[in-house]
Amino acid sequence: MPYDDWAMLCANCHEENTLIVGTDHDLQAMVPAEQNINQETTEQAGVCSTCHLVHNAKVKGLWARETGASDNQNEAFCKSCHAKRKVASNKVLYGPSHPMGKRIADARATLKNEVYRFYDRVLDGEASQTELPLFSKKGNRSINGVIACSTCHNVHRWNPVRRIAGGGQNIEGDGGSSFLRKATLTDSGLCAICHTQKALVVNTGHDLSITAPQERNILGKNVAQSGVCSACHIAHGAREDSYLLWARHPNDDNDLRQEQLCLSCHAIGTDVASKTVKHYSHPEDAPVVQLVRPGQPDYAPVYDKEGRKVREPLNNYL
Repeated sequence: MPYDDWAMLCANCHEENTLIVGTDHDLQAMVPAEQNINQETTEQAGVCSTCHLVHNAKVKGLWARETGASDNQNEAFCKSCHAKRKVASNKVLYGPSHPMGKRIADARATLKNEVYRFYDRVLDGEASQTELPLFSKKGNRSINGVIACSTCHNVHRWNPVRRIAGGGQNIEGDGGSSFLRKATLTDSGLCAICHTQKALVVNTGHDLSITAPQERNILGKNVAQSGVCSACHIAHGAREDSYLLWARHPNDDNDLRQEQLCLSCHAIGTDVASKTVKHYSHPEDAPVVQLVRPGQPDYAPVYDKEGRKVREPLNNYL
């Protein structure tokens, strides 16, 4: 059976992975001269040969490329191309990104309360699998693994909704493609798998698809292109200080970091200038004692001036 540009031989077992054909990860279409570690091009050895070898691969995954710099094998595979001076150097991570290499089990208490949906099933009090995969340092899927590139991305499938191959052209993706495991359009469904409580913003006044659909974040994207969450947060390329992966320009007129974010929108000269705070009611800088712990019914967070939530009963700010 031929090992051609449709990878017919591989497709007999790995049918789902042939959806890579014609996408941005198909180097036969994108960079046909690129070679693997055997100095073979895709024209010589087939689409799959860009990343995988049948025999004499260097590492697990039958990997056909020099791996990138990372202590997680999964991420190292991605950095074989997505790194400086590599074939996909125009698609490297820049600026702060969503935390990587972190275990869900080590998340702060307020996030732990949200991630129940992340686990598909619970048997005898222990989750047996996750809706999005986690990976061990060796690159194996593991319930106790960490967040890696392939937690949110499926490298073989461009469109998470439509089961189709690519069109053979290098196109810019959006929240409904980009090898995402689940689309972020229109309800930021991918984000909501973990951040369940934050997904309640959909269809509210803070859903800019309703209140300010043309408003763009610091990457120049509106919510129609990147999803509801992207109005305020972005997984890659956030502001340099990385606070909450903020996707807007904070208002520096206030010395409380948490309020700087609110005033990104609720200030004169913005699209929601009609919702500005003209006169304070409750004292904004009143020191309070946080006695209720995260996860308890009456928990309401208070912050220090750097925007950190209180973890112990200390004097902090509303």
